[in-house]
Amino acid sequence: MTHKMLLSVGKSVIIREVLTRLSVVGPYMPITINFSAQTSSACTQEILESKLDRKRRTLMAPPMNKKLIFFVDDVNMPRLDMYGSQPPIELLR
Repeated sequence: MTHKMLLSVGKSVIIREVLTRLSVVGPYMPITINFSAQTSSACTQEILESKLDRKRRTLMAPPMNKKLIFFVDDVNMPRLDMYGSQPPIELLR
C-alpha cells in the first residue's frame, strides 16, 4: 500500500471522532452534512436551520450555551446546475 493510498482512507472517520470528543468535553454540538449529487440547496438549508433556534424573526443561533460545528462531507459532490454552479455550496458561502 502506498503512502498516497493511506491519505485517502478514513479522513471523515477521524474528523467525526474528533468532533464527537469535542462534544463530550465542551459546549460544542457537531453536525455532519453528507453531500451527494442529489443534494439540493433547499435540503441543505433545511438541515442547517433544523439545528438552529429562532431568536428573532430574521436571527437564528445555536441552542443556548452551545456552539455549532458543521462538518460538510464530500462538499464538491452536488451536481452542477445549468449555469455551472453548485447551489448547495453557494448557500454555504
